[in-house]
Amino acid sequence: MQREIEATLHAVLADPQAAQEWASGQLVKPLNPLVGFTAATLSATARTAAPPPPTRSSRPASQDQQDSADSSVRSAKEQRRETERQRKVAQARQDAASAEQQARDREEERQRAESAQEQAKKQLQAAEARSAALAEEMKSAQEQTRQARSALDQARRGMSDAARKAREARSGAETARARATRIEEAK
Repeated sequence: MQREIEATLHAVLADPQAAQEWASGQLVKPLNPLVGFTAATLSATARTAAPPPPTRSSRPASQDQQDSADSSVRSAKEQRRETERQRKVAQARQDAASAEQQARDREEERQRAESAQEQAKKQLQAAEARSAALAEEMKSAQEQTRQARSALDQARRGMSDAARKAREARSGAETARARATRIEEAK
Protein backbone atom coordinates (compact mmCIF):
# COMPACT_ATOMS: atom_id res chain seq x y z
CA MET A 1 0.00 0.00 0.00
CA GLN A 2 2.90 2.36 0.76
CA ARG A 3 4.33 1.77 -2.73
CA GLU A 4 0.98 2.58 -4.32
CA ILE A 5 0.80 5.85 -2.39
CA GLU A 6 4.38 6.73 -3.38
CA ALA A 7 3.71 5.85 -7.03
CA THR A 8 0.55 8.00 -6.96
CA LEU A 9 2.45 10.93 -5.43
CA HIS A 10 5.24 10.63 -8.00
CA ALA A 11 2.66 10.51 -10.79
CA VAL A 12 1.01 13.63 -9.33
CA LEU A 13 4.37 15.45 -9.26
CA ALA A 14 5.30 14.39 -12.77
CA ASP A 15 1.99 14.78 -14.58
CA PRO A 16 -0.34 17.81 -14.29
CA GLN A 17 -3.34 15.73 -15.37
CA ALA A 18 -2.60 13.17 -12.65
CA ALA A 19 -2.34 16.03 -10.16
CA GLN A 20 -5.80 17.23 -11.19
CA GLU A 21 -7.25 13.77 -10.77
CA TRP A 22 -5.64 13.43 -7.34
CA ALA A 23 -6.76 16.94 -6.32
CA SER A 24 -10.37 16.01 -7.10
CA GLY A 25 -10.21 13.61 -4.14
CA GLN A 26 -12.01 10.85 -6.00
CA LEU A 27 -9.28 8.40 -7.01
CA VAL A 28 -10.61 4.85 -7.28
CA LYS A 29 -7.24 3.27 -7.97
CA PRO A 30 -3.61 4.30 -7.48
CA LEU A 31 -1.96 6.42 -10.18
CA ASN A 32 1.13 5.18 -11.96
CA PRO A 33 4.03 7.48 -12.82
CA LEU A 34 4.72 8.29 -16.46
CA VAL A 35 6.81 5.88 -18.51
CA GLY A 36 10.44 6.96 -18.45
CA PHE A 37 10.00 8.42 -15.00
CA THR A 38 10.26 5.03 -13.29
CA ALA A 39 13.98 5.29 -12.58
CA ALA A 40 13.43 8.54 -10.79
CA THR A 41 10.44 7.00 -9.06
CA LEU A 42 12.41 4.01 -7.89
CA SER A 43 15.30 6.13 -6.64
CA ALA A 44 12.85 8.48 -4.95
CA THR A 45 11.06 5.47 -3.50
CA ALA A 46 14.31 4.12 -2.18
CA ARG A 47 15.08 7.46 -0.58
CA THR A 48 11.62 7.94 0.85
CA ALA A 49 10.95 4.31 1.74
CA ALA A 50 12.58 4.68 5.12
CA PRO A 51 10.01 5.24 7.77
CA PRO A 52 9.81 8.75 9.14
CA PRO A 53 11.65 9.34 12.40
CA PRO A 54 9.54 8.77 15.43
CA THR A 55 7.83 11.85 16.67
CA ARG A 56 6.02 12.67 19.81
CA SER A 57 2.94 13.31 17.83
CA SER A 58 -0.15 11.50 18.82
CA ARG A 59 -1.17 11.31 15.17
CA PRO A 60 -0.91 7.97 13.40
CA ALA A 61 1.90 7.41 10.86
CA SER A 62 -0.55 7.16 7.96
CA GLN A 63 -1.87 10.61 8.84
CA ASP A 64 1.71 11.99 8.70
CA GLN A 65 2.21 10.35 5.32
CA GLN A 66 -1.06 11.84 4.08
CA ASP A 67 0.00 15.28 5.33
CA SER A 68 3.37 14.86 3.62
CA ALA A 69 1.66 13.87 0.39
CA ASP A 70 -0.72 16.81 0.69
CA SER A 71 2.22 19.11 1.27
CA SER A 72 4.09 17.70 -1.75
CA VAL A 73 1.06 18.12 -3.96
CA ARG A 74 0.49 21.65 -2.68
CA SER A 75 4.15 22.41 -3.25
CA ALA A 76 3.95 21.03 -6.80
CA LYS A 77 0.79 23.05 -7.45
CA GLU A 78 2.39 26.16 -6.05
CA GLN A 79 5.48 25.55 -8.16
CA ARG A 80 3.33 25.13 -11.29
CA ARG A 81 1.40 28.28 -10.41
CA GLU A 82 4.63 30.21 -9.86
CA THR A 83 6.05 28.89 -13.15
CA GLU A 84 2.84 29.88 -14.94
CA ARG A 85 2.87 33.29 -13.24
CA GLN A 86 6.50 33.84 -14.29
CA ARG A 87 5.65 32.79 -17.83
CA LYS A 88 2.73 35.24 -17.87
CA VAL A 89 4.93 38.01 -16.45
CA ALA A 90 7.59 37.33 -19.11
CA GLN A 91 4.92 37.31 -21.82
CA ALA A 92 3.41 40.53 -20.48
CA ARG A 93 6.85 42.17 -20.43
CA GLN A 94 7.50 40.99 -23.96
CA ASP A 95 4.07 42.31 -25.04
CA ALA A 96 4.80 45.62 -23.30
CA ALA A 97 8.19 45.91 -25.03
CA SER A 98 6.56 45.11 -28.37
CA ALA A 99 3.81 47.66 -27.75
CA GLU A 100 6.41 50.27 -26.74
CA GLN A 101 8.35 49.61 -29.96
CA GLN A 102 5.15 49.93 -31.98
CA ALA A 103 4.37 53.18 -30.18
CA ARG A 104 7.85 54.52 -31.03
CA ASP A 105 7.41 53.42 -34.64
CA ARG A 106 4.00 55.11 -34.85
CA GLU A 107 5.44 58.28 -33.28
CA GLU A 108 8.20 58.32 -35.91
CA GLU A 109 5.57 57.85 -38.62
CA ARG A 110 3.54 60.72 -37.12
CA GLN A 111 6.62 62.95 -37.10
CA ARG A 112 7.38 62.08 -40.73
CA ALA A 113 3.75 62.78 -41.67
CA GLU A 114 3.86 66.06 -39.76
CA SER A 115 7.06 67.03 -41.58
CA ALA A 116 5.49 66.11 -44.92
CA GLN A 117 2.43 68.17 -43.99
CA GLU A 118 4.58 71.21 -43.17
CA GLN A 119 6.45 70.79 -46.47
CA ALA A 120 3.15 70.54 -48.36
CA LYS A 121 1.86 73.68 -46.58
CA LYS A 122 4.97 75.59 -47.65
CA GLN A 123 4.56 74.38 -51.22
CA LEU A 124 0.90 75.40 -51.19
CA GLN A 125 1.75 78.85 -49.84
CA ALA A 126 4.43 79.30 -52.51
CA ALA A 127 2.03 78.13 -55.24
CA GLU A 128 -0.71 80.44 -53.96
CA ALA A 129 1.72 83.37 -53.87
CA ARG A 130 2.89 82.57 -57.40
CA SER A 131 -0.74 82.21 -58.53
CA ALA A 132 -1.60 85.57 -56.97
CA ALA A 133 1.42 87.18 -58.66
CA LEU A 134 0.47 85.63 -61.99
CA ALA A 135 -3.14 86.76 -61.52
CA GLU A 136 -1.88 90.29 -60.85
CA GLU A 137 0.36 90.07 -63.93
CA MET A 138 -2.60 88.80 -65.95
CA LYS A 139 -4.77 91.63 -64.72
CA SER A 140 -2.01 94.12 -65.59
CA ALA A 141 -1.53 92.52 -69.01
CA GLN A 142 -5.27 92.69 -69.66
CA GLU A 143 -5.28 96.36 -68.69
CA GLN A 144 -2.30 96.99 -71.00
CA THR A 145 -4.13 95.13 -73.79
CA ARG A 146 -7.24 97.25 -73.23
CA GLN A 147 -5.16 100.42 -73.29
CA ALA A 148 -3.31 99.29 -76.41
CA ARG A 149 -6.61 98.55 -78.19
CA SER A 150 -7.93 101.93 -77.18
CA ALA A 151 -4.73 103.60 -78.44
CA LEU A 152 -4.98 101.58 -81.67
CA ASP A 153 -8.58 102.67 -82.14
CA GLN A 154 -7.58 106.29 -81.54
CA ALA A 155 -4.63 105.93 -83.91
CA ARG A 156 -6.94 104.47 -86.59
CA ARG A 157 -9.40 107.30 -86.13
CA GLY A 158 -6.50 109.78 -86.21
CA MET A 159 -5.11 108.13 -89.33
CA SER A 160 -8.52 108.19 -90.95
CA ASP A 161 -8.94 111.87 -90.04
CA ALA A 162 -5.40 112.63 -91.24
CA ALA A 163 -6.05 110.76 -94.51
CA ARG A 164 -9.29 112.64 -94.98
CA LYS A 165 -7.58 115.96 -94.22
CA ALA A 166 -4.70 115.02 -96.52
CA ARG A 167 -7.18 114.32 -99.34
CA GLU A 168 -8.95 117.55 -98.64
CA ALA A 169 -5.61 119.40 -98.60
CA ARG A 170 -4.59 117.77 -101.90
CA SER A 171 -7.90 118.59 -103.34
CA GLY A 172 -7.55 122.18 -102.08
CA ALA A 173 -4.00 122.32 -103.46
CA GLU A 174 -5.15 121.03 -106.85
CA THR A 175 -7.95 123.49 -106.83
CA ALA A 176 -5.51 126.30 -105.95
CA ARG A 177 -3.04 125.17 -108.63
CA ALA A 178 -5.77 124.99 -111.20
CA ARG A 179 -6.92 128.47 -110.29
CA ALA A 180 -3.34 129.70 -110.42
CA THR A 181 -2.95 128.12 -113.83
CA ARG A 182 -6.16 129.75 -115.10
CA ILE A 183 -5.10 133.08 -113.72
CA GLU A 184 -1.78 132.82 -115.51
CA GLU A 185 -3.37 131.83 -118.73
CA ALA A 186 -5.85 134.60 -118.50
CA LYS A 187 -3.30 137.24 -118.56
